[in-house]
Amino acid sequence: MRPLFLLFLFAILLNSCDNKTITPVEEFDFRNYLPLDSGDTWDYLFYGIDTNNKVLQPEFASSTIYLMDTIIHMGRKAYIMNSEDIVQGNISNNEFYYSLDSNKIAISNLYFDLTDSARFRYTKWLDIYNLYVGDWKDEAFIFRDTTIGNSVYNGYVAFSGSKRNQSEAEFDGKKVKFITGFLYANYNIDRYLGKDTIRIRHNEVYEYRFGKDIGLIYSRYLDNKDSTKLGGYEKVLKDYEN
Repeated sequence: MRPLFLLFLFAILLNSCDNKTITPVEEFDFRNYLPLDSGDTWDYLFYGIDTNNKVLQPEFASSTIYLMDTIIHMGRKAYIMNSEDIVQGNISNNEFYYSLDSNKIAISNLYFDLTDSARFRYTKWLDIYNLYVGDWKDEAFIFRDTTIGNSVYNGYVAFSGSKRNQSEAEFDGKKVKFITGFLYANYNIDRYLGKDTIRIRHNEVYEYRFGKDIGLIYSRYLDNKDSTKLGGYEKVLKDYEN
């Protein structure tokens, strides 16, 4: 009797499993959060942020970003992006790169300001989202008697990053899933201007939010010096085409 009972029980369990509906689990692919197809464009508005972290109205600038081409840059496939910026009626263009290789979203060819009149371009890759690592360090930019304008610079800008878990926001009247990455820039530089030495010590925080099937929906820049907020700006997606 026992073997027959076990066989009967097994048949019931097998039949139960066959009739049970199993909901498939959606596979997470970070590339879906930055679709880079030819012809896509993203339109943004810029708002200032004061030292109290308050967003200032109205917007002070606008920008349109679109894909231009692809190349191999520093060993990775690079998507060449053009940013056409309009500030107080003045139009300028800036070119930067995205990479979606491996498990990372990375960015390159960015300008960073040393002073109001001096800046440098970082041509290596900076990771701004890493699927498997919560915090990371990128390669620092080193100044060794580097002349820019009328000054000589020594020191470094150290870069690091982190990410946040997937979340949701409302965009265009619907809920949108997004992932968040942070880029941190720590300035530790001595500027030699004639006989004067000017110490550049401050921290910058860049936040990036990528919406599923949309791309960059929001970014924010904040500057801090000696634990004092110096303000910044936020960049908000207005419209997009894909």
